[in-house]
Amino acid sequence: MVDRSLFRTKAPDVMHRLIGDFDLNEIQAAGIVGNLGHECAGFHTLHEIGQPEGKGGYGWAQWTGDRRKSFLAWCDKRKLGWETDAANYGYLSSELHGTYARSISALEKAYPVLYQPPEVLTRL
Repeated sequence: MVDRSLFRTKAPDVMHRLIGDFDLNEIQAAGIVGNLGHECAGFHTLHEIGQPEGKGGYGWAQWTGDRRKSFLAWCDKRKLGWETDAANYGYLSSELHGTYARSISALEKAYPVLYQPPEVLTRL
């Protein structure tokens, strides 16, 4: 049986922060958090299964390649462990305010659709 308790505990806080930081509604924030939860197995798997150290996806969003390198450098610069919620939310927020701001714009345009289309969520 899959343990969903970590996701159930963490998701409301992450949603609340996204709502406050990006002026999203609950449905929009839930779309982002649901995608993150899928990527990291409900916040349980923060390094891609089967990948050696320094390879594969890291963090909530399973950042890979150049984005993995940027995520880890961002964490190092701030002296945050990459496994922490502060590092993961902080980097997600920095991307959504910066190079991936278009994802928030796309999400806003997609509302009030209850199910966000995959092309919106793949931009994260």
